[in-house]
Amino acid sequence: MINKYDKILYEALIESGLASKEVLDSVVTEVEFSELTLNNVLIKKQIVVERDILEILAKKLKLKYTDLRTASIDKSVISKIPIKVASYYSFLPLAIKANILTIAVSYPLDIKTKDEIRMQLGYNIEIVLCRQYDILEGLRKYYGSTAAILDKITSEGVEAVPEVTHKGRGKIEDIEKVAGAASVIKLVNQIISDAYKKRATDIHIEQYRGGVALRYRIDGVLLDVKASDELVSFLSAIISRIKVMCRLNIVERRLPQDGRTSVRIQDKVL
Repeated sequence: MINKYDKILYEALIESGLASKEVLDSVVTEVEFSELTLNNVLIKKQIVVERDILEILAKKLKLKYTDLRTASIDKSVISKIPIKVASYYSFLPLAIKANILTIAVSYPLDIKTKDEIRMQLGYNIEIVLCRQYDILEGLRKYYGSTAAILDKITSEGVEAVPEVTHKGRGKIEDIEKVAGAASVIKLVNQIISDAYKKRATDIHIEQYRGGVALRYRIDGVLLDVKASDELVSFLSAIISRIKVMCRLNIVERRLPQDGRTSVRIQDKVL
């Protein structure tokens, strides 16, 4: 069954003439047999562009539509909102005034989701609408590369990440059976994929007091990659994952170990 915002969008699109009832009815049938929302399918099938959808919803629901490309967000706002929360709920924090947190989302939030965010952050929630791509870019800009990684492992856009597969699947598949391990697997895969796209030859993950540094060696030079302090939360799991991939002793923490693995990215074996 489509949700109430899908129903509002359905009626508004017919009124505006941007889509016919026949086309929308066929899309609604598809939505009812999936976990997608009406706007997801409309955008995916290129029936209506995302901006038109958002502007129609903003007008109907008396919300604001904003272009994040021209927005400037105070760092004090970003520092108060953990990346794990923003990434999980796919929003970008814009402003805090009194006890109201204004966030940018790509589709209206239901009451339950608003309450969940309010309970976690302690602010009443006010939303504005904007494009999903701009939210992802905003998270990357204000939170660093970790934001892009976390967003990709918690959002519906995971398929956009180049697939990374490994030789020696036996041990890896055992890890995938462990509850909660999938996100760590995707996180490590995304770090490798990101390094590959930037032509890096080395990846350095270094812990220091109060945080973790992520560095890539590119053209012989070791460069810092902007990473959120939230990366420290995943460090132990990341190390264990890499040890499994390289068939190293997971419990050995004091002595250096030498291992190797092969990965496949975009049909290339590295």
